[in-house]
Parts: sequence; structure tokens; C-alpha cells
Amino acid sequence: MAIVFTAHAESAQAIFCYIADILGATETSKQFRPYLEQQKVRVTYDFGAEPQSHFGPTYDVEYFFKEYKDLIDEGFKTKRIKVRGAKGKSLSKQSIIKYVKSNKQWFISSLRIAEYILVNTSKINSQFAKIENIDWQDLYYVRGDKAVMATMAELYALASATYKKANGQKAFGDVNKWSPADMYFASNLSKSHFKKLLKDYTKSGGLDFAVLNEHIADKIDSADLLPLSLKLVSDTVKLEKVNFDRVAEDKLLSKTKAVNKPADYKLGQGVYTIDPFIWTTDWFNMRNGKRKSKGGRDIYIPIISGGLKGRLQFRHLPTSGGRPTTGISVSLSYDSSSALGGKVGSTVLLKRLIAAADEPFANELMKTWDEGMVKYVIAANSYIKTGGGAALYKLGDKRDPTGVKYRTLFDDELGALSALTVMNPFREKLAKYFKDPKTKQHNVVQQIFRYVASRSLESSRFVIVKD
Repeated sequence: MAIVFTAHAESAQAIFCYIADILGATETSKQFRPYLEQQKVRVTYDFGAEPQSHFGPTYDVEYFFKEYKDLIDEGFKTKRIKVRGAKGKSLSKQSIIKYVKSNKQWFISSLRIAEYILVNTSKINSQFAKIENIDWQDLYYVRGDKAVMATMAELYALASATYKKANGQKAFGDVNKWSPADMYFASNLSKSHFKKLLKDYTKSGGLDFAVLNEHIADKIDSADLLPLSLKLVSDTVKLEKVNFDRVAEDKLLSKTKAVNKPADYKLGQGVYTIDPFIWTTDWFNMRNGKRKSKGGRDIYIPIISGGLKGRLQFRHLPTSGGRPTTGISVSLSYDSSSALGGKVGSTVLLKRLIAAADEPFANELMKTWDEGMVKYVIAANSYIKTGGGAALYKLGDKRDPTGVKYRTLFDDELGALSALTVMNPFREKLAKYFKDPKTKQHNVVQQIFRYVASRSLESSRFVIVKD
């Protein structure tokens, strides 16, 4: 299962990067090392009683936040650390610290990434070498803030509107496909530059992605801006520049292909009815732990990209808020990493991407999806209204006699319905198409990959730090 950064984890990374900036490259490597090595410096004396531990620090998350409390306080006070959660909601430093303390993996990951970035930013370009100096004062570490990230979102919206006007459709489903940056390093110069850019184009209109992306590239080149996409790391850290070199991106795309046949899968099995007079829950009978439905509802298309093995996962998202939904998720992941590489979350968009490579197959595949979805919505609504689904959902986190949450039973039963009505025929269609992948199949994979990996011609530059 892929692990993604939360708002608190991304905000923690901003804090750790700020600390590293203040310390400088040499001192960061020195001071972070004991924590990364999990050293415990203790002296033990035995006076004939129980051994007594004394006087050396234990380099753990508790000690870290005590040691750097003053630096962190100063960062928030001077606003060189500026973080917000979803929809601009403020995040307190106390809540971020509490989150990191309860999630050790984020503590280690944040340490490694902060150290690695500070020591290796010159690999992005030589101008970033100045950050390695002690307390480089002109950089701000932000996540979800108004001055940088909100401004970028507004600039994206302007460029998106221009693109849609010219092409009749949007280039991206959302801002994260244009740039998946989770946080930014930004100088005062960079902040003022993009505020002015937003003001100018809000008045005049006509901002397109080519112009916006060029402004971002210029500020990255001058080391005034660094958009970072964060992935959880454990032992090693890698830095990957994306969309810096179009020739390199095209070369990577040409080496992105479907390989072998889709992973083995079992079709969903079960029986259901939509007759409200005879509907029962016996078709799954999950409440006594004897689930009658079998099989899964995902299909995985193996791919290779730039020498890395990965897969595209196709799945229906069957429910939200106690009601059936028609959403799809097509996500990219790599065998060597726990992190997701991006996703498509719209059937309209998926059809467009596939049609760019093979329009007849796109039409055939989405016809299969639509036909299955009609069956699913009818069956799901019947189950919710007359088959006991509404009662299960209402019971929420309460547990059945076997210890399973009723909400989980509800989700699982709709998931099984999804498998029977939507994913079974959809998976069979995909499996047949990719059984012996050739040029058309490779082209389909490339179109999806280009989008989910934010490597289209309209995508912005960013840097990924990953394992």
C-alpha cells in the first residue's frame, strides 16, 4: 500500500528544512547523524542495586524537538516557516510536532530529506549552493500558504482558463497534475514576483502555461524558488528533476511501455438482486464472518519506465458519504517505492488520454464502464434503501459480533457490488487488450503516464525527493 504525505507531514518537512538551513550543510550532517543512526548515548553504573542510566541524551524524536525548540519558535515567529492545512486552515506547530512524535516514519524521513536537500541542492543548479551556507536568510519554507502556494494555484487557474478557451477542454484535472509540489522554498524576490504576475494577468488575461512555466523556470534557475514533491523515505534519498529537460522527458516517455500481460486476478463472484421485496443480505452474509463474495475489483497493468518496474492500477471508487459514486482511480506506482506516482481521477479524462493513442478502444472501454455503472447505481441504491445498507452505514464505527466495524461492512458490500457490476467486465476488457502489448498498448500507457507523472508539455518544473 502506497504511503502519502499528509498536511502535517508536509508541514513537518518545512520545519526540518528550515532547521537545516539555519545550521548549514556541514553542521546539519553532523547534528542530524545521531538521530538517523538512532544512537543512544548512555553511561550505566551499578551500585549493587538496579543499574542506573545517566547523563547522555537519547537521540529520539522527543529530544530532537527539545534541542531545536528555540530554532523552531524563531522560524514561526519570523514567518520563515509558514504552513497551512487543507483549504488554507491553519496548522499549529504543536499539532505538527504531535503528529511527528506519533509517526516515527515521518520523523526519520523528514530528517533524511532535509539533510539530503541541503547538501545536494547544487545538483539542481549551481546557484542553489548558497543554501548550504549557515543561516541563508532569504528563504521561506512554506506549505499551503497564501503568499506562495495560493498564488501558484491562482496563476494555474488563469492558465487553465486560457487553455480551455483555446482547446475546449482543460489540460489538467487539478493543479496537482500541473505541479505536484507539496511544499516550496521561496525567496522574498520570488514571492513578490509571482504576486505581481498574478496581479498583471488578472487584469489583462491571456496567461498560458508556456509563459507561467517559463517564469517558474527562471526563478528555479536563480535559486529563488524550489517546488518539492515529497515521498516517504527510509534509508536512502534520491533527487529527481522533472520537466527541466524536454529532450530527457521525451526519451523517458519513449522507454515507458506495457510489459507482459496484466497481473493475474480473480473476477468478483457473488449473487445479488435488486427486487426490493426479496432483497436480503444473504448474498454476502458478512455479518457472521462468512463472506460469500470472492475475488477482487482491481486490475494491474505492469509497465516499465526508465528502467523502473511499476504498474497502473485501475479501480472503481464505489462509495462516499453513504451513497454510491461513479468515480474511477487510475494510479501509478513503482515496485521499488512505497509512494504513488500520481493518478487519474476522472472517466472523462481517462477516455481522452486513451483516445489520443487508440480512439476505438477508448470508446469501447468506456462504453463497458458506463453500462456497468448503470447496473451498479441501481443495485447499490436498492441495497442501501431496502437491503439494510443504510442501517449499516448509520451504525458507523460500532462493531458487529465478529469485531468488524459496521461501516467497513457497508463499504465492503458496496465494493463487492462494484466488482460484480462494473469491474468484472471492465477488467476483462483491459486484460484482453493488454494481453500481448504492442505499439498501440505502449502508446496508451505513455499517454496515461505522461499525465499522472505530471510530465506533459503544459506541466511545470518540480523536484521529487524519494527513496
